[in-house]
Amino acid sequence: MKRFITTMVGALLLSPVLALAQEEEPVEVVEEPAAEAPAEAPPEDAAAGEPAGDPSLEQDMAAQEAPAEEAEEEPTPGEGSGFIDAYWLPTTVGELDGLQENGDGMGGRAQYQFWNFLAVAAEYTYRNFSDADTDVTDLRAGIGAVTQNNSGDKAGLFVQWEKVETDLDDIDGYVAHARWSHDAYEWLAFSVDLGYGRLEGDAEKYSSREAGFGLLFKFGSTGVFADWRRNSLEGKDSNAESTVEDVRVGARLSFGG
Repeated sequence: MKRFITTMVGALLLSPVLALAQEEEPVEVVEEPAAEAPAEAPPEDAAAGEPAGDPSLEQDMAAQEAPAEEAEEEPTPGEGSGFIDAYWLPTTVGELDGLQENGDGMGGRAQYQFWNFLAVAAEYTYRNFSDADTDVTDLRAGIGAVTQNNSGDKAGLFVQWEKVETDLDDIDGYVAHARWSHDAYEWLAFSVDLGYGRLEGDAEKYSSREAGFGLLFKFGSTGVFADWRRNSLEGKDSNAESTVEDVRVGARLSFGG
């Protein structure tokens, strides 16, 4: 009887464990085959088999790695440009101590902007007063600074050595010229020239004052012009004043920018 009771108690104690064991189904574990490692390409074949990257990305990376190039300097407006003039004086009027003489003449002038704002200029004028049987030559050469804007305005300040030779005396010295021109139209420009300086001869020292006004008719790189110019010399000791008024017509050849 004790054995029966013991057996029943053991069965009762083990029945929950057996029930749980019967309810749980065994989990089937499926093993996945291991992925095959890609074969390593030889170093010499790696570059050949490598797919091409994005071109834009490569350019961006190259731009970041490459040193920044210095920006090119823009040339100064007018640099490397200039003009050459040849002109005739249909009339020139000289006056000294109330005596007036009429004459004519010819000449030429040139200007060249060679570096940044710097420019050189030169001019030669020959006058003949036939009634007085007198010749007058005027030679000028100098350097200055010029500038221009997009509105067609050009300005310059020059310091020139000037020499005037006459039958009476030869005088020379330095004169400062302020020049300005404006393109009123593509085919028309007008200009103004003002000068002041000191000249000296064998007999006396002089103050020089000059004013001029001109018109230029342009046809591409060529043109024709007409201008008027008045120059006066005043003696420092004698206070005597002599003047020369020129009317000039001529042709111009422009070059450069």
